[in-house]
Amino acid sequence: SISTKSEIKWFSLYSYCVTLFQISQDWSYKRATETLAYIIESTDNIRLKNMSRATLAITYARLADRDPKNSVKYIECALSEVKRIKLFRPLPEPNILATALAAEGYVYKTLGRIDKAIESFTKSVSVNKDNVSCLIGLGDAYVKNNQMKDAVFVFREAEQLSPSSGYSSYR
Repeated sequence: SISTKSEIKWFSLYSYCVTLFQISQDWSYKRATETLAYIIESTDNIRLKNMSRATLAITYARLADRDPKNSVKYIECALSEVKRIKLFRPLPEPNILATALAAEGYVYKTLGRIDKAIESFTKSVSVNKDNVSCLIGLGDAYVKNNQMKDAVFVFREAEQLSPSSGYSSYR
């Protein structure tokens, strides 16, 4: 729980980053990466650091997919954040770990390593089966791998979890 004014400030800044991520524009991803890096560097709150690392990893993964000129740099940054989360002990809470594993899946999908993407997304879903974004990532990887029956099954699970979600309903 958030108990001090300082923690409220940091969690508000993190919420701002999540909003930037949801805008899904290059400028908003880049601003989110700067702000998330600042949070990681500046806060003492371990949970917030891990949340920020997971969001930063998935933001870098999205940038790698959108910016081929700088994709190698973004991929390295994403995988570095994922590695830090996976090595953290005790393991972060399930949603943070699931987000990091999903970021890893997006990186592998960008690299064309669909088998590894499916593996990472499957792990992310096994860690947190209620994370719609992880299910959508897995479904997209299945589509890329021509596993349409598996993709439809996963997209239906996502739709059941979040019927009003833009991601789950447009499929």
